[in-house]
Amino acid sequence: MSLAPYAPVLIKLLKGPLYADDAEYALRMASCGWRFFWVPGSLIVETRKDDKQRLRALGRDVTCYAEAYRFYYAVRNSIHAFRMHGRRDELRKTLAYAAKMALLLSFVRAGEGGRAKAILQGVHDGFRSRLGKRAAYHPAEPVPGKGLRPSEAWR
Repeated sequence: MSLAPYAPVLIKLLKGPLYADDAEYALRMASCGWRFFWVPGSLIVETRKDDKQRLRALGRDVTCYAEAYRFYYAVRNSIHAFRMHGRRDELRKTLAYAAKMALLLSFVRAGEGGRAKAILQGVHDGFRSRLGKRAAYHPAEPVPGKGLRPSEAWR
């Protein structure tokens, strides 16, 4: 099966924020025979700098997503993709990361914002391949007059 007819769609999809969907797309394309190349001079520009937050937990500085929905989709989509494509090492790393972040976030007194719960729900839904949008995990509405943040412009 060739994905060539879908290239314009893939390019359009890859322009928005992808919470581990990019890994899923790459794994699907690789299973269809697509080849990928490393370009040493390439540069990735992070445009969503405002979606991260620095916290202090258990005496450590931790940088993580500021909103619960980002954790939910990143964990859920990674688990689903790695399970479907037999990537056990990546699955183990994702589960270790999820456990570490859920534990650290449970020790943060202020501003946890349901992120630990979102991570655990993402693990649960990822193993059950429960995909699609979840009503409980959507970006916050923008403040009137302030407009959308760059990370929310995909809606």
